Amino acid sequence: MNTIVIKNAGMEIKIHPKKKISGQLLKAIKSAIIDLLKGIDDWADESEVEKVLKDRIADYGTPGAKLRAYRQRLDWAQEELSKKAQITRSHISEMENGERPIGVNSAKKLALALDIDYRRLL
Repeated sequence: MNTIVIKNAGMEIKIHPKKKISGQLLKAIKSAIIDLLKGIDDWADESEVEKVLKDRIADYGTPGAKLRAYRQRLDWAQEELSKKAQITRSHISEMENGERPIGVNSAKKLALALDIDYRRLL
């Protein structure tokens, strides 16, 4: 699969999809990620992008998907986040895949490493 690269406001995000993504969905994903990274916390209404993502991506909006997005925003492997947050790589994988909840203590450690507010992961 090809790597998807999103560049905006001095940031670069690399996504390595496991499956081929259609052009329309890819455009929606890029737009949603850029909006998310702009720090928009309060959305008055669901955007069309969010509706498309919720319909087509099983884990959209879950704590694990958010964790993965923030990690990938920094172009970090799970191992790198593991070292910085002092949480095992296997636990990070389980959290990202929705197999393990992200508790408050873990969210705080992860948020410190990712330089975000821990509540974004809950």
